[in-house]
Amino acid sequence: MIRCSDCKTLNDVDAAFCAQCAAPLSAYTREQTGAVDVVAKYKIARLDVRPRAVTLAVALDILLAIFGPLAYLMSKFMTRTTVNSDATNYLGAALGGVGLFITVIVVLPVALGMLYIAWNVWTQRPWGWLAQQVVSGLVVLAALTGKWPGVTGWRLFWLAATGILAAYWYRSETKAWYGDN
Repeated sequence: MIRCSDCKTLNDVDAAFCAQCAAPLSAYTREQTGAVDVVAKYKIARLDVRPRAVTLAVALDILLAIFGPLAYLMSKFMTRTTVNSDATNYLGAALGGVGLFITVIVVLPVALGMLYIAWNVWTQRPWGWLAQQVVSGLVVLAALTGKWPGVTGWRLFWLAATGILAAYWYRSETKAWYGDN
């Protein structure tokens, strides 16, 4: 027999809860009390505040997910083959339209993937920190190699924005927020 610590009723040894008051009979199910040191309290308080880098990363990911595909599609649309005045290149125009359609089929899932990464960065998923590094690296690579659609000004904008993000992203509070001490 085991005695309940709340109501002092005797219960079977195999019972998990008291037959009289339904209190748990195991010491492991009770609320644990104890002192928390100052360092642990400070670390917990820091995790309650979302770092600036996270807000900046999510904003850039959303901009990239919306305007990246739009800029790419506009550049493809503007450089598509059109029918000339002699109507001798009608096949090129038809295939140019198919190419634009295929581009849409590829670009839209990429945009949705970017929004998914932005959501996971915002909601503090452990892999979000690394995923954002990969996205930033791909943006820098695309801007430096000239694969980024549009004018040079946009390439410079994305390079500057990614550089500012990197300055905040590698700070200790951002790493700690994602669980890396």
